[in-house]
Amino acid sequence: SATSSLSSPSSSSSSSKSSPTLKGSIGGAPSSSARPLLSPLLCSMPSSMAPRVHALAFKLVLASSPISASCLITMYSRSRLPDASHHLFDEIPVAYRDPFCYSSSIVGLAQNGRPRESLSVFVCMRSNAVASTRYALSGALRAAAALDALEQACGIHAHALVIGLDENVSGTALLDAYGKAGVVEDARKVFEGLGDDRNLITWNVMLAAQQGDVQTVNGLFHEMMESCFEPDGLTFLALLTACSNAGAAREAEFWLEAMHSKYKVKPGLEHYTCVIAGVARVGRLEDAGIIASTVPCKPDAAVWRTLLTGCVVHRKDDMAGIMGQCLLEIDPKDDSANVMLANVDSTTVRKDEVAEAWTATRHCEVRKEVGRSWVEVRG
Repeated sequence: SATSSLSSPSSSSSSSKSSPTLKGSIGGAPSSSARPLLSPLLCSMPSSMAPRVHALAFKLVLASSPISASCLITMYSRSRLPDASHHLFDEIPVAYRDPFCYSSSIVGLAQNGRPRESLSVFVCMRSNAVASTRYALSGALRAAAALDALEQACGIHAHALVIGLDENVSGTALLDAYGKAGVVEDARKVFEGLGDDRNLITWNVMLAAQQGDVQTVNGLFHEMMESCFEPDGLTFLALLTACSNAGAAREAEFWLEAMHSKYKVKPGLEHYTCVIAGVARVGRLEDAGIIASTVPCKPDAAVWRTLLTGCVVHRKDDMAGIMGQCLLEIDPKDDSANVMLANVDSTTVRKDEVAEAWTATRHCEVRKEVGRSWVEVRG
């Protein structure tokens, strides 16, 4: 099998001698005929094989060739090893980096939560005059969406239009980029332009882009149902998030009930957290607490932090202390909980409790996270 031959350096070496396509890519410009052989072979292997395959490729002087390297980058990315994939990309000589290498790195970094590095590789690709691919553009758009970077998203979209790849770029990636940046009108234009290519993912992204517009998100949901798409957990998360942000507590409770009773979708903790946030936002803190106590799964820190925030906003000081303690039992180093509890005590002139709160904070070596503001410089 391919896996067993690669795990044996001796057998792999002998096979490489008999393969002109592999041998031709060693120490020189890669042969394009080697890619159809290597790509299916490497990319079909389990991602856990990446270090072993990389070691064998290194012995065969193949690790830095763009053909095998792009496949190895993909394997490392699938293994959730972005540092290894990025390091391998850096080892490829700049003159040998082809569109496949750049695309693999851009997509892999974006998928592994490294949006800044992903965009940096995209900029490097453009500065070296390497042709863009649909995968590179979609990966860069995903990175821009993760950063809520509207200027970058617009620039990537414009670049796709100029080179004639706008119809090949993932509509979902472009929709997500505009939606997360808050440009709902542009997101709607992209969504409408998808036509028959819409799927459940694009509907969910469009629903999530509505933020707190409950009327629009309800209308979109009914449109989706008329188009014969079955809602899933992400669909209802978008609905509940919009209701929570708008303070539409009754709407949120309605959708939570309809979710499992009518649409047979099991609510997760994130769905309950949205409902709790919406109910707490309108001051129904006792009801929010009841929902938290009846959640089928154990409430996490996000649930108690949501309740604590609601108590602070609505000045429910006694209840805030209870919620704060529940939060600190889960995460003793939560700086927001300690600060909010100290502020509650200071407003009620409970100086002893304020001192205890700050002493406990110092004892646990908790430091308040410094606030940051982001400013774009030259895009």
